[in-house]
Amino acid sequence: MFKKVFKNLFSPIYCLLIRPLSSRNIRDFYYSVFKMKSFKLFICNDFSIKNEEGVRIQYFYRKKVDFPHPIGIVIGGGARLGMNCQIYQNVTIGKGHGGYPTLGDNVTIFAGSTLFNNITVGNNVIIGANTLVNMDVPDNATVYGNPAVIKLNK
Repeated sequence: MFKKVFKNLFSPIYCLLIRPLSSRNIRDFYYSVFKMKSFKLFICNDFSIKNEEGVRIQYFYRKKVDFPHPIGIVIGGGARLGMNCQIYQNVTIGKGHGGYPTLGDNVTIFAGSTLFNNITVGNNVIIGANTLVNMDVPDNATVYGNPAVIKLNK
């Protein structure tokens, strides 16, 4: 029986058994499984941090944020995300000395990238894999490298 349970780790029953049942967890289960269609999102992340907008799984659903590979993503409580963002695995959006980043609409952040400090990332920006971003990024740009190199798209 143990083998059957561990073969099907991402079943809804396993998700509910692994976490204590509370109204917050049931609501997070509903949003992550039925709205965002990801058991991994529910198991791997704990969206318990709150700011004035309520940084929880519901916040990411309302902003239409997409997590194609939701493993190892860290998003600080004060970070502000725009609409239709795509965030890949092992991305960190956190607080530096000045505060949390603000992301515009249609931002794609590829694997292993780090954004910190009180920076603003414009609309329609692509941030390449393993990029360290600690300065403002204008609209319609591609950012890559460490330290970040900004290339404006025409």
